[in-house]
Amino acid sequence: MNDKSQAIPEQPSHSLFGEELNIDFQYYLRVLRKHKWAIIAMTVLVTGLAAFYAFTATPIYQSTATLLIESKKANIVSIEEIYGFDGNNEEYYQTQFELLKSRALAEKVIDKLNLKEHPLYVNSDDPGPFSLNTLRHLGLGSDSEEAATQPGESALEPISDIITAENTSATDPVVGDEAAGDLFAGTAEFTAEDRELQLLVNKFTNALTIEPVRRTQLVKITYESPDPELAALVANTVGDTYIESYLDAKMEMTQKAAEWLSDRLGGLQLKLDESERRLIEFREEHQLIDVAGTVGALNEQQVTIATTALSTAQRELAEARSLYNEVQRLKQNSPELLDTIPAVQDDQLIRTFKIEQGQAQRELDELSNRYGAKHPKIVDAESRLNAITDNLNRQVDRVISSIQNDYELAGQKVNELQRALASGKREIQDINKKKFELVALEREVEANRKLYDTFFNRIRETDTTDGLEAANARVSDRAVPATFPSKPKKSLVVALAMIAGLIGSVLIAFLREQMDDTIKGTDEIESRLGVHLLGIIPLVKAGLLQRKKRIPLSPFELKDKKGTFVESIRTIRTSLCLDSIDKPHKRVVITSSIPGEGKSTMAVNLAYSLSQIEKVILIDADMRRPTVAKAFGISPDLPGLADYLRAQTREEAVHISECVVRNINDSNMDVIPCGKLPDNPLELLASSRFSRLLQKLGEHYDRVIIDCAPTQAVSDALVVGKQADTVLYAVKSHTTSMNLIRRGLQRLRQVGAHVLGVVVTQVDVDKISSYGGDYYYQGYYDYYGYSGEGKKKKKRSKSKDAESPSETEPAVAEV
Repeated sequence: MNDKSQAIPEQPSHSLFGEELNIDFQYYLRVLRKHKWAIIAMTVLVTGLAAFYAFTATPIYQSTATLLIESKKANIVSIEEIYGFDGNNEEYYQTQFELLKSRALAEKVIDKLNLKEHPLYVNSDDPGPFSLNTLRHLGLGSDSEEAATQPGESALEPISDIITAENTSATDPVVGDEAAGDLFAGTAEFTAEDRELQLLVNKFTNALTIEPVRRTQLVKITYESPDPELAALVANTVGDTYIESYLDAKMEMTQKAAEWLSDRLGGLQLKLDESERRLIEFREEHQLIDVAGTVGALNEQQVTIATTALSTAQRELAEARSLYNEVQRLKQNSPELLDTIPAVQDDQLIRTFKIEQGQAQRELDELSNRYGAKHPKIVDAESRLNAITDNLNRQVDRVISSIQNDYELAGQKVNELQRALASGKREIQDINKKKFELVALEREVEANRKLYDTFFNRIRETDTTDGLEAANARVSDRAVPATFPSKPKKSLVVALAMIAGLIGSVLIAFLREQMDDTIKGTDEIESRLGVHLLGIIPLVKAGLLQRKKRIPLSPFELKDKKGTFVESIRTIRTSLCLDSIDKPHKRVVITSSIPGEGKSTMAVNLAYSLSQIEKVILIDADMRRPTVAKAFGISPDLPGLADYLRAQTREEAVHISECVVRNINDSNMDVIPCGKLPDNPLELLASSRFSRLLQKLGEHYDRVIIDCAPTQAVSDALVVGKQADTVLYAVKSHTTSMNLIRRGLQRLRQVGAHVLGVVVTQVDVDKISSYGGDYYYQGYYDYYGYSGEGKKKKKRSKSKDAESPSETEPAVAEV
């Protein structure tokens, strides 16, 4: 059955940084035990170096002074207020901390204490206790001179200029131009003295530490020096010099501010006078003396009244128009109905005439019942009725005429009110426009007056507070000389070095273990290669001659006092026989990835072990570097496999029986050596003659063991493996790369060869047992007492082994 389609997994057996957290404590313990001597050596080395440094380094003393920086000032008016500077914010304190670290302050302290002449600073290039080289060694000096002030910077600029530059704007008329000029001052080329000063400042600032105390207004000033008295003196002097410089800077700022305020005050006075003159002229020109009083209010009230009257007139006009339209309609269509109009009916005369008309009509009707039409009374009654009717009609006409007159008057009234309202609005708009201009002029006068008053009051306050400047800081705790050095802390340095060395060596050990891509345990065979582990062959001692000539260990010359080697070969034999139950593996190829992995030793000893229960023939098919004949002492002049395969003519023909060396050492094993090395071994092994030979040998022998060349060197094993029943793959423990093994197995599977499994060779049992290796045979041999016996014998034979160099080298399996 071929495993051609079987994929070979490539996952690592252990991962320190894998995605899944799978902690294998036994694995970590094995790694630590494996590399314990390297870990111990590195830890001891690092600890020793640290101890040497700690006990030979120059002691450094440290003194600390505490400075309280106050935000509230004692003077009546703070000069910071003139510039709008807030002394209560975080930026203010950060600025003070940086000023304490400034080079300008350091230079003033150096000058004040005359440190240029101090023995610790004189001849800084000499290897003295406080020289530049010593400071660099202690971590206090600068590694380079890049921090030195470059040409164009003022090295001796007073701290007052720095405070001024920090607290004022660059464009401020008071100090902006002068400060800008100071920035470009001192453009002269550096002299040797200036360079020496800058180196001294570098040393000074590197030894000085400014550390603010969290959530307080305190700042600690710490100075380190080999001289404890000097350390305390410098720490106190830094605080005192900072306070003095601050007071000097504030005094200078106050004087400059007073001069600037005085200059600005004259200009503000002229500006105020001009704005007041233009306000008065505007009022007189437009006669707006009382514009802010009742004039504007009266105009607005009149517009409001006119608006109300217009609304009333428009409503009356609408009513008159409606009545007029009704009258005109009745005149045209039903004149007799004019008296039905409500306005006509409501007229008092018309009502009287209608009453009289009714009475005259009733009298006429009564007289008509008694008299004839020509009777005088009838005639008088009709005359009186007609007269009343005429009067009624005339009164109706007068009412109709009044309706028309009212309509016309209402229209005229609306027109007049509209004209008056429009005129009033124009007048108000004109007044408002002038009023806005007047308000703008008044606002300008008011602003100029306030600005003038502000500057005037500030000048008076500044004059009043002149000489009352108070420091923004005070020394709350002065530094005292230290009794014991602060550096180096010997116990801490040694402890940290030991911990660092231990951690570093452990990390290196695990890193080496992760980078070691070789077979280190039995669990890696199936998990990383996807093949079965058939067995393990331990490392045994070989003679010096065998090692140099690369001769495989034969079972007849093997010195295996503990019997572990023989037992391992028997285990492989058992695995092979058990797997042959279903499908006999008669033709077995033994190969490896690269030379030196012990495949020939395994082939020789496995063939001999099989010969104890079967009839076996061993073929040396490694025509590149054959070694089987050397293992059994067979003469190299005898014909072999190569001679048999390359015979092309009858004269050259060699019978196979001539190539077989039978019954090696009276065993049931025959051997076909390689013979004379051919020029074309791959073509010979790929020939049909070789295939027929394997078939015939399989008919006459129970097992055919074939020793082939490594897979990575040549393709011989691929050709032979394809014709064989199965392949045994030898892998040297802790030597062969996993990628090489994987590629070799993959190449065999690609040609259709059946790989039965892997045999791990040359396993150092004593070395693995020292760190708890996981090869399964260790526990087996411990159970039977091999390991303990080996340890005892190892002690007893230590001197004997030293005298016998032939047994001090490991077995060199032909590779």
